[in-house]
Amino acid sequence: LVFAAFDGEERGRAGSKSFVARFAPAKLSAVNAALNFDTVGRLGSGKILILGASSSDKWTYIMRGAGFVTGADYALVKEDLDASDQMSFIEKGVPAVQFFSGPNADYHKFTDTPDKIDTAGLVKQAEFAKEIIEYLAGDSDFITRPAGAPAGAPAASHGGAAPGPRRVSTGLVPDFTFEGKGVRAQDITPGSPLALAGVKPGSIIIEFNGRSIATLKDYSEALKTQDPGTKVPVTIMTLDPLGIVAHTTKVEIELK
Repeated sequence: LVFAAFDGEERGRAGSKSFVARFAPAKLSAVNAALNFDTVGRLGSGKILILGASSSDKWTYIMRGAGFVTGADYALVKEDLDASDQMSFIEKGVPAVQFFSGPNADYHKFTDTPDKIDTAGLVKQAEFAKEIIEYLAGDSDFITRPAGAPAGAPAASHGGAAPGPRRVSTGLVPDFTFEGKGVRAQDITPGSPLALAGVKPGSIIIEFNGRSIATLKDYSEALKTQDPGTKVPVTIMTLDPLGIVAHTTKVEIELK
């Protein structure tokens, strides 16, 4: 078992990329999997979100076993999101997931103070993770590797100039468990651009500044191209209780 703490995630995962780059291909191929614990302090009554679950087709069964033993409520998020350190391992062919307790109104803000940490939630996630770690470090065969590059291969290039870091905020707190087209708002931060435009929790963003939004990654990439103070149109969809489209509206927001 290797325990590592990475710095520089907001600078393009600088720390974790450096870490995996130091592994010789033979040593990297001996790594069964990686677990990334990033933003796990505010679980509350929510589910343990497991991001990167598409990096191995065995995660479904491993998590199911851990959930059965511990009784923990969890959700697999299989959409490929490239923001956190598990991606540095996946790009090198190592299965990896991120434990995530979900977004909140204090996310990436100075108001996220230690008194708001849910210690009982941390224990619940630790118990869940313990079952997974014991399986991965035990006598079972290695789990299947991510599709694409083999272990030790260089990270895939996506071509072209990558967008820079995100400089703006809309106030959207995304629902990571939503599996439909678009990005559903789990919450809207009071006083934010979306809140001032009258957008409510449960609304689904399907278009941003003329760009179609099918996934959370699409939304994140679209934000990286904008500057504070810019006014952009956003198309919002709402569903009725049966999951049928109730109506679609377009609002204009000024980015912060």
